[in-house]
Amino acid sequence: MGTASPPGKSRTFQRLCVRVALPLALARRMGVTEALEQQRFRAYNRTTLLAGVAEAASASGDDVKRFWPFALRHFVTPVAGYYLCDRYVGDEVERYGLPPPVGARLELMAAAAAAVAPFASVYVQARYVEAFAASVVPHLRAPIVLVTGSEELPQVEASNWTEALLEDRRIAFWFSQNPVYSGRARYGGFPYGVRTETVLGFAKALVRSGDGPRRPGLQLTYTSRHRMNGWMRAGLPNGPRLPVHAFYDLLATASFVLSPCGDRCDTYRTYEAIGLGAVPVVNAPEALYSPGLLAGSAVFFDSAHPERAEAMRRGG
Repeated sequence: MGTASPPGKSRTFQRLCVRVALPLALARRMGVTEALEQQRFRAYNRTTLLAGVAEAASASGDDVKRFWPFALRHFVTPVAGYYLCDRYVGDEVERYGLPPPVGARLELMAAAAAAVAPFASVYVQARYVEAFAASVVPHLRAPIVLVTGSEELPQVEASNWTEALLEDRRIAFWFSQNPVYSGRARYGGFPYGVRTETVLGFAKALVRSGDGPRRPGLQLTYTSRHRMNGWMRAGLPNGPRLPVHAFYDLLATASFVLSPCGDRCDTYRTYEAIGLGAVPVVNAPEALYSPGLLAGSAVFFDSAHPERAEAMRRGG
């Protein structure tokens, strides 16, 4: 495979370590500097952060597409990988009319591997991960950091080829939305994040939110029921359908919010609740989501016992 350049030279790789908390032992082994390790634990200046969000949101009016150039570089959304990584494989930018990504497109062919720098971060949309594993990974000259995800189905499922990818030393670390493995040294979850289409509404609610009293008990929001998610939401209480601003204002004043799995276990509502100061109550598999993505930020319950969520709503 040849001698790899120090990964510390990749700024995007360093940003990725900062934002998704690469384990310190692994970060040291991969050449992340001591200064960068300290940056990982630096607290945000909330006043400065909100001032920037307020200015960008105000300038956007009610047009979310005008807000996207700012939002997609400052908020984690389901398409965040396009704006974090050095290279990308996917079609969502064109399909959704998103702003140009930070990195360059990577074609699914053996020759493309030569253009991938050592320890570069590569985002691969979920539907293309198997093809990427077959056509690009075998020809990489040095390890990379892989990030996978997708705004819509499908998600990456555990299979023989994902097992092979986990064992391949050319994958230095794999961050995956909707993780399907736990306890793997070079694999971790990546947050689904705030809904791309309503991130402007979320930002405005973030600016409006304060430190006032919160509603006691478990608050309910509307959750759709259809063939792709009905089994994960069966027996759970439901709330009213609200306009976007009212939905986010509810999250900003709630203590706890029910956030069941949808067509996948990770869901916008969970991160929107956390971002607005509420604790989501989730039925995602605890082994996959804590520790890691939701550690210390969510309450888990078993889908086999939906009555526990109902009891919490009633204050039991």
